[in-house]
Amino acid sequence: MARSATMLVAVFSTLAMLAGAALSLPEGVTGPLPFNASGFLPWNPAELQAHLAASAAAQNLSVDYHKLTCPRLRFIVMDRMYGELMADSSLAAGIIRLYFNDCFPNGCDASILLVWPNPEMRFDQNNFLNRKVWDVIESIRKSVHAECGPTVSCADILALAARDAVVFAGGLDFEAPLGRLDSLAPAIYRDVSAIPLPTTEQASVMLSNFASRGFNHPGDLVAFSGAHSIGKAHCASFRDRADRQSDAFSRQLFLACRQDVYRLQELDHVTPNRLDNQYYRNLMAGEGVFTSDMALLNDPMTASWVTFYQNNPRKFLDDFSAVMSRLYTVRRGSRSGEIRRYGCFKPNSAGPGVGIPRAAGSDQEGAAASA
Repeated sequence: MARSATMLVAVFSTLAMLAGAALSLPEGVTGPLPFNASGFLPWNPAELQAHLAASAAAQNLSVDYHKLTCPRLRFIVMDRMYGELMADSSLAAGIIRLYFNDCFPNGCDASILLVWPNPEMRFDQNNFLNRKVWDVIESIRKSVHAECGPTVSCADILALAARDAVVFAGGLDFEAPLGRLDSLAPAIYRDVSAIPLPTTEQASVMLSNFASRGFNHPGDLVAFSGAHSIGKAHCASFRDRADRQSDAFSRQLFLACRQDVYRLQELDHVTPNRLDNQYYRNLMAGEGVFTSDMALLNDPMTASWVTFYQNNPRKFLDDFSAVMSRLYTVRRGSRSGEIRRYGCFKPNSAGPGVGIPRAAGSDQEGAAASA
């Protein structure tokens, strides 16, 4: 275990260094400028740290929350993630999407992991989630609880796994203030419906949805959308765009899916396994897979950010990690919760003897994120 964890640190560090690039101001940016008086937006480092500190303090969260009760937590999660991702790199996109879809409705509470009694998986926003990631998170929970007892929530484990997935895919590390509790029940549709669908045609709709969760700057939405630089999508998830055949790329999608309706389309066909700014280059070339991807170009508030990230690879990585970190401080609804003792799939009230069916979903990753 020690060797694999050490290797993971080395691999992650190397990927993070390789992802860096010199910054340059974008040329030809139109619409609202993507920076303010304090520097680049959405957040400069000082602003981000201040925001995280304030949010964490208000919710009794801390990056060292488990330091005394589970001092090797980070190591355990990293070690297990290394093995899983080396065996199946597609899990990185699946875990990042699961993290986003868990946190966006009511905050990060592992509600999406519940498959009993009324799972969030039944909602369109969670179509095509990779069901393998449920097993990964549960496997990590068992390892953590075997060493530390039931002191760490499934929500915290998912956040740490998402951080490792980001770094494994070529992104930058980020802090996630820990100490979350697991929800007692799945989120209801009213809250889950805030996750934009891939069929969303107007950037203004997505901007409104993100603002409702505290992500008020257009750059937040565009940075999050960069998760689509990894992962794959089922034909059914972009059928609306393919069927329109409104441009050369959508015609390619249409023909490919007509030949095989079960086909998986890479969201970034140039660097499909690397979290980078190629996604924005693809958008500028008209090669966004989802309708919601292409919608970013139709609004000057988001189009300027697409151009900005296209020209600033390191800034995209910085901002993507920043919004992933901020996502863990989103809090809505009830603060009550628990640490699930009998599995991430069911609340403690179900008891240890209640059999829970395997999480529903696809055996393949459907999309890295819904926005």
